[in-house]
Amino acid sequence: MPAILSAGTKDHYNSMAIEWGSIGVSWKMPIFTVYVKDERYTYEFMQTTEVFTVSIINRKIFKKFAIYGTKSGRDINKEEVAGTHIKFLDDGGITFDEAEEVFVCKMLGKAYIQNEDAYPGLKAFYERQKKYFKTMDPHAIFIGEIIGHYVRK
Repeated sequence: MPAILSAGTKDHYNSMAIEWGSIGVSWKMPIFTVYVKDERYTYEFMQTTEVFTVSIINRKIFKKFAIYGTKSGRDINKEEVAGTHIKFLDDGGITFDEAEEVFVCKMLGKAYIQNEDAYPGLKAFYERQKKYFKTMDPHAIFIGEIIGHYVRK
């Protein structure tokens, strides 16, 4: 399912479409891992946030959210342009009224893939995807403990 990553505060935040993430268990806790390139505006928020959210959007309406993967929040108000409806959760999460499912995550840490040349599969991935990237710098890996999970009824 298509997903939107959001980070920041009620006063200053950004959201972006993501296609690379995973849910799992680590250190005996449920975690969500997301990958963000440092050129993305949301990266700045991920550097300073204590909470981030991953909102799952139904494919039927995801075209409305396409701007979250093509335009920067530095330049436009995405909610205004797309007609989406931001929602601030009591636990610090930022999501959308349109979300089908939301994972609220407490930031645990960040890492980088230091040398993608050492991983032929990853290098091939970057080569296939380079038309989507401004730079070929590796993604940062952000790991969050899932502290809230909401499903639309």
